[in-house]
Amino acid sequence: MSEKTPQYWMENTSKSDIPFARIFDLFDDNETIPSAQNKSADVGVELRYFTEEMPEQMAEDGECLNAEYLVQVEKPSWVFSDGWKLLSAWDNEDGEIVLCYGREMVTP
Repeated sequence: MSEKTPQYWMENTSKSDIPFARIFDLFDDNETIPSAQNKSADVGVELRYFTEEMPEQMAEDGECLNAEYLVQVEKPSWVFSDGWKLLSAWDNEDGEIVLCYGREMVTP
C-alpha cells in the first residue's frame, strides 16, 4: 500500500482544461478497467467509469474533447453524491466520451 493519501492520487495534474489525476501515472497505456480499478484500490481510491455519446457538434466537426464539450456531456446521477470527483475524461473511437470518477475507498 502506498504511503500517499487517496487525495494525493486524485489531485489534478493537468495543464489543460480537461482533468487528469495523478493516479493515471500508475497505469500502463493499455490498462484495462478492472486492472486500473485494482491498482487504484491498492492506494485507497475507488474508480468508476461512465460513457456518454459525444456532443453532436463535436462529432460533426471531428474535434477533440475540450472544456466546452465536456460541460455538455450528461453526468451520471450518482456523481452528485457520495464524494465522486471527475478524475479524467477522453473521447474514444466509438464516438463516446469516457468519464472516469474517483473517490476515497468506502469501507463497509
